[in-house]
Amino acid sequence: MEYKDKIIAAVAEKACEQVATAVIKVLRADKESRLSGDDSGLQNVWDEICVQIRGESSIYWDDYLDTAKRIIKAEVSNLDKSEIEAIWLQTDNGEDWDRDNQSEEEANIVNNGASEFPFIEIISDNELAENKIPESVEYDMEDIAKYIWDNYVYDKAKDFTNKRIQKYLDGDRDSF
Repeated sequence: MEYKDKIIAAVAEKACEQVATAVIKVLRADKESRLSGDDSGLQNVWDEICVQIRGESSIYWDDYLDTAKRIIKAEVSNLDKSEIEAIWLQTDNGEDWDRDNQSEEEANIVNNGASEFPFIEIISDNELAENKIPESVEYDMEDIAKYIWDNYVYDKAKDFTNKRIQKYLDGDRDSF
């Protein structure tokens, strides 16, 4: 990984952590959208998601996932464009896009024949436009939401527990 890729990855990771923290905060505050019964002992949507991930998915799993991704997208929309682009470049489609566009840039490298070392051909702005090297990233918010869910929120939910979640998973629902 080149230094610029490391920098982009670090920017993306910081932004993803920020988004994941905000998403979890929203899910923990949401006590009204719970789909488990009042007798479940679970107090918020975050508790329910953690149970779903660590236990068995319910018939409502897609609803939980849709809710989380909707919140992720809302939080991502608060980021700077460069942070959003950096996150998207970490996704599978973003990596493919980057690879495809690097190939176009590499096409501008030529060997002059007099030396073993290639040099970068100096090109004008007009030639740059003709070569269609993009000036910005056209990111996909679905890719970003999936990436943050899969790599940040899901992992945090898998590792998170509290007394309510543990009692629910242990089947000890009589003590609620």
